[in-house]
Amino acid sequence: MLIVGCLFLSACASIRYSENLEDYDSEVADLQARISKNPADANAMRDLGVIYLRTHNDARAFEQLQRAYALDSTDPATMYYLGMASEMVGKRDTAIRLYGHYIDVPSSSDFRSKMQGRQAVLEKDQVHAEVRALLANEATMTGNEPSAKVVAVFPLTYHGGDEQYQTIGRGLGEMLTVDLANVSQLKVVERIRVQTLLDELKLAESQFVDSSTAPRVGRLIGAGRVVGGSYSVMNKKLSVDAAIVDLANQSPPTLNESDALTNFFRLEKQLAFSVIRELGVELTPEERETIERIPTKNLQAFLAYSRGLEREDAGDLKGAASRYQQAGKMDPTFEAATSRAETVETMSDAMGTPQMLLSASFASVSPPSLDLVGDRIQTMNTNLGSSFVPGQDARTPTRDGLGELPLPPRPPDNR
Repeated sequence: MLIVGCLFLSACASIRYSENLEDYDSEVADLQARISKNPADANAMRDLGVIYLRTHNDARAFEQLQRAYALDSTDPATMYYLGMASEMVGKRDTAIRLYGHYIDVPSSSDFRSKMQGRQAVLEKDQVHAEVRALLANEATMTGNEPSAKVVAVFPLTYHGGDEQYQTIGRGLGEMLTVDLANVSQLKVVERIRVQTLLDELKLAESQFVDSSTAPRVGRLIGAGRVVGGSYSVMNKKLSVDAAIVDLANQSPPTLNESDALTNFFRLEKQLAFSVIRELGVELTPEERETIERIPTKNLQAFLAYSRGLEREDAGDLKGAASRYQQAGKMDPTFEAATSRAETVETMSDAMGTPQMLLSASFASVSPPSLDLVGDRIQTMNTNLGSSFVPGQDARTPTRDGLGELPLPPRPPDNR
């Protein structure tokens, strides 16, 4: 008989755990006895749920973990495994919300990165599914034109021969997206959604903002106006020609900015303020101050970051993480680079099916799993009557249905 408690001990980490529920009869009986003695034993419910999850009893796992979460909604292990169980029973939106709790989990917990990575993976998959659905139903799309206050930013097209500057357009587009997202009067489409649609359409860069493509893309992603254009680098000078395409088919205003290549950060801010002015938005002092903040003045760090965006869009997460880390080392104050490196690393570790991730977790050298050693002590104390275990009325459980549980809102996505 396999001892489930070994899941928590590195000395037992080499054991490959059975996927047959019968092999856990003793542990299941112990946990059920604990729950019978103390219906408020959230740890026992969680551990029983994980056994069911590991042995492919997905519905039972979801039920047990749901009960554990109702009693203790702050336990990282419960949140993570309930997220896994939610995926198994087809509740993907619930799983995403649960994984979004990672912001409340201490950084010292391995579950924080697991939850963060899994949330990002599911959200990316969701965007791809939504974009494909839009394209499949494009012919039947009806309704009003998207609001002019909804803006999408395309990566800028490079007109030049020096390959080292080929990816600056993605970096400039990302910075512009972030700046516009700080304007309360505007709603900016996520960069990942824009890039996914452009990839699905298999457009050449020269088609990003032409008179036929931009309105189509705008309608598909619900943007009333699209910002895009081109740039060139000659004699260490960066020049940008941008346009704001309005779905109302008005003549698009053009914006031209140029500066020394090393002043790329200043040029991007000039472009951002020009776009905001053309959109007819008046900034508050706080918004202006936020937009004026410079993420980095280091050209090489910005180039590495832009290459990271390119690798991430291509699905090369490890390559993206390496370039983001490189950018962060070149400029330790470049917070966007270090943040993206962390996110992409967690995504790389969270790829695959829930069962694949569970198997890897239980077979790891130091599995971040169940605290069944402490649970055993609690069981002994309960049986011996040597300590007080609070009953059902000693807690304030949340509501039973997970759909009813008070899940906090997802953190803002500034990608």
